[in-house]
Amino acid sequence: MSGDPRAPSDAWRRVFFWIGWWMLVGATALLALNHLVGAFAFASTDDEQMMFIAFAALQALSVLVLLIPYRRLEWWAWWATWIPIAALAATGPVFLSSIGGVYLGISAILAVAQLVTVSRFARSRPPGS
Repeated sequence: MSGDPRAPSDAWRRVFFWIGWWMLVGATALLALNHLVGAFAFASTDDEQMMFIAFAALQALSVLVLLIPYRRLEWWAWWATWIPIAALAATGPVFLSSIGGVYLGISAILAVAQLVTVSRFARSRPPGS
């Protein structure tokens, strides 16, 4: 038996991956639905409606990436998942209101969910890549 005994086992890596993945998929799907509903229920101008639809499209694309390449442990999908997290985080400083704070909080939760999956991705990479 070699290696650091404090290092997480493969079983724990799988558990952390699935917890993080489910958090990412669930929250991202709910955000997509939220923005789609917001486009028609809350938007008062065409610009607001376009913003809601653009965010809904970004979240829908993110769900698709999470469902297929992310589960296959394709490294590019892990990096691409940071894009919608960063987009949500960027709304905090832009919209200095309660919604900006909510988006900033959601992005923090998504970032933690993303980070707990990294060890599984790192283990799936072939040596020397």
